[in-house]
Amino acid sequence: MKVTFCAYDTSDNIDGPTAWIKRLLPYLRENGIEVRILFFATEKKNLTAYNYFVNLGFECRIISWYLYYEEKVMAILDDIKNNPPDIFIPHYFAFACGAARWVQQCGIPTIMVLHNDNAFHYALVEEYAAKNTGYDVSAIVAVSKLMTEEVYKRTIRHDNIYFIPCGAPLSQEKVDAPSDKNIGLVYTGRIIQHQKRILDLAHAFCRVAKEIPGTTCNIYGSGLSEKPMKKILNTEGKGLRVNYGGKIESSLVQKYLLQNHIFVLLSDHEGLPIALMEAMGCGLVPVCSNIRSGITELIEDGKNGILVNDREDAFVEAVKILKEDPEKWRSMSVAAREKIATEYSEDICNKKWLNLLNELNEKVTPKKVLTIPSIKEIRGQVTLRKELKEYCQVKPFFLLIPYYKALLLMRILRWKFFIKG
Repeated sequence: MKVTFCAYDTSDNIDGPTAWIKRLLPYLRENGIEVRILFFATEKKNLTAYNYFVNLGFECRIISWYLYYEEKVMAILDDIKNNPPDIFIPHYFAFACGAARWVQQCGIPTIMVLHNDNAFHYALVEEYAAKNTGYDVSAIVAVSKLMTEEVYKRTIRHDNIYFIPCGAPLSQEKVDAPSDKNIGLVYTGRIIQHQKRILDLAHAFCRVAKEIPGTTCNIYGSGLSEKPMKKILNTEGKGLRVNYGGKIESSLVQKYLLQNHIFVLLSDHEGLPIALMEAMGCGLVPVCSNIRSGITELIEDGKNGILVNDREDAFVEAVKILKEDPEKWRSMSVAAREKIATEYSEDICNKKWLNLLNELNEKVTPKKVLTIPSIKEIRGQVTLRKELKEYCQVKPFFLLIPYYKALLLMRILRWKFFIKG
């Protein structure tokens, strides 16, 4: 069986979906599935995931993130035509789901994957899976139970909706229990204020390091909010045991997690956080925001972690409880690891993906030759909802193209020299 899989990449890519495919795709290959990866990338050099998979011997292609919607659709279809798969996975990209409309007409099943409980992902469902036409994707995979329920509400007539978490590895080692004098807190992930609330987390870490003796707080990752976060740590956290360790390789994440005792995630919204599952798989006790999706599916408050309703007093109190009661920490640590081992391990979840691919492949109808549509034909199918337009710019009238290219160049330069650099 051949599968073409869409993914995103940058030079400092550490997002959850990338960590997931680094485990899933080699597993699929080991089980007889030939995987080709289409990377949508903002640059061509030093791409983290692209280089990782190329070194493993996977067939990969880079498609520029900065192409217009119609151009990306045509590039995808061109690759599908020249390298026809048995199954196409557009993942969570609107333009790839747009391309899936023509892929399906050739008899190739398509799978949408939803990673986050937010308006963007549900707009994907409504645009590409809920119109009850021949253009809907063949199957929808949601990584959390709540998201699966939300998909059912929006796609009443869709037959193929699946709940498959991304899954996480269980560490060979188990984290040591904290001493009565020292306890370590850690966050790993994207350094962004939107969704992850990294600046609020930095303030919270500074406060607990100041108010609870023996507390060490560590932050690892990279992202757009790195500069303002470091400013907080260098001013409010000056002289405290609050550290920023930068980006770490995915293969070393467990090593750094095992040096701590509590994993902290204070996001506004999530799907099913992969970093949280990795930490629980190491035996860290999670202290996380009490939000509706993902986190509350993994954490039973007071049993295998603590849910907090704010990033201030409630958060500080949760850390105090675990610091002052090592036995409570120990019982929660065992329960956290057990949760991953019995329901969310990568072995369990990878097998579910393998079963899904085999199931869809068995239902395949005779394939037809793919005819690549014109830009005009593609534009005729585009009715993008407002949540998707930010990520899918339709090609403008030709006289306006120089203007939009100038705006794009300014955004790229701003990213490289003022935000990233």
